[in-house]
Amino acid sequence: MTKIIIKKRRTLSLPKVTNPEPKEKKLSREELDKMEAGIKQQRNDDCKNWILETWPEMFNEENVKPLALGVHRDIAIAHREAGGIEVLGFGAIKPVNRFLSSWVKRKAYQKALAKPDSKRFSLDGVEGDLVDLKDREDAIKRIKVMKNKAKSSKGHQ
Repeated sequence: MTKIIIKKRRTLSLPKVTNPEPKEKKLSREELDKMEAGIKQQRNDDCKNWILETWPEMFNEENVKPLALGVHRDIAIAHREAGGIEVLGFGAIKPVNRFLSSWVKRKAYQKALAKPDSKRFSLDGVEGDLVDLKDREDAIKRIKVMKNKAKSSKGHQ
């Protein structure tokens, strides 16, 4: 005859947690937008500083020179060669385009374009083609608009 032994199962119970761990605070939409804007601004600042340090002779506020057409592509290549986003911490398209856009909208840059017989320069400072007539005329128009805005803003104060 076979004996069957049935053992009683034991249950393990854990003590109740009296102080649950605090849950992570969920950020509001405004806080997330603010953080995102801060990150974006930091990337733009990093891009600006990198460009100014890499090509100080071309981005010199004292001696502004017209840039060669397509210079953004040369900057993108240099960005890739410098290690790209992994090393520099910013991308080669949006931050570079933002910086270049703000650079070429400066009054000093427009004056450099508007000078008769002004030439464009590559990133390494090599003189290139003359600024074409349409670009020169557009720069003169932009300078006039800037002057008019400055006059009208002084009149409102």
